[in-house]
Amino acid sequence: MAQCSAAVSRSPLRTHRWALLPLLLIPQAASLAPNFDAFNAAATGAWAGSRYTWSSRPIDDHVELSAGDGDRWWLAVPVASETDVAEVMRSCGGAVQGVRATTDGVEGPLLNRQDDGFVYFDDGSWCFGPTTTETLAFDVCLSHGDRSRRRVRCVLDGTTVDVAEVVHEARAGDAAASAQALLSGQLSVVASAAAWEGGATNDVLEARASPWLLPRAKWTRAPADVAGGAPLVPPGATALPGGVFISATAAGDALDVAVGSVVFSDDGAGEFVVATRSYERGALAAVRLERVCPRDVGAP
Repeated sequence: MAQCSAAVSRSPLRTHRWALLPLLLIPQAASLAPNFDAFNAAATGAWAGSRYTWSSRPIDDHVELSAGDGDRWWLAVPVASETDVAEVMRSCGGAVQGVRATTDGVEGPLLNRQDDGFVYFDDGSWCFGPTTTETLAFDVCLSHGDRSRRRVRCVLDGTTVDVAEVVHEARAGDAAASAQALLSGQLSVVASAAAWEGGATNDVLEARASPWLLPRAKWTRAPADVAGGAPLVPPGATALPGGVFISATAAGDALDVAVGSVVFSDDGAGEFVVATRSYERGALAAVRLERVCPRDVGAP
């Protein structure tokens, strides 16, 4: 067995030359993926406004209405509403699992941040629905720059809107102009609209993945110019009272379902917000949020 020696071997002093290398800083691109904490802060809390239900077929206690083109639909008279959007904690505790909206005592679906069908945005908007086209039921919230928002729950039969529930609201204590108009009996719809004469900007934020897995989705932002006079409401969209529209268009094996909302201001400005879910070969492929504002105003 080798014996350990306590002797210290002395070696000549060695001189090392160190090269001073420049520090290279590589900029990191900011993540485009929405932040759940920002969404949570914008979406939760107490809201107040009005709500109504819309149907393409007769329903008891709904009033039959018709448009100039002969279309008929049935509407429940808008009523005042109160909503609380609250955090939902994980059963094991320690983290927020998602949020849930309760309107006039009726709970909405759990918007679970781990659910691939739920896509949220920093401004408090969200888009919840199936990841396949086997069922076509959606829960959408569109937040506007004037601090109001529209929540739309709808069921589609193919590309036809079957039934929808629409809530116009603002933070409790504030007044949503569209909600007040509906409560006063103004049931105007926006069946078509064109971009402002001076043009507009469209801020498009999109997530795309194949197969669809939200954590692996690639996020892109692509601001685009919109020419003055360009159509802003998709052809054939179903227009609902209060400036909300729903559009479902199919082409081959592709299906786009869009829910949009428009707000106009007294100075002629305004804002279109549209959430679209795109399906390819029966599976969700992309979700995008568009915000269209007059070119000289820009997104809020």
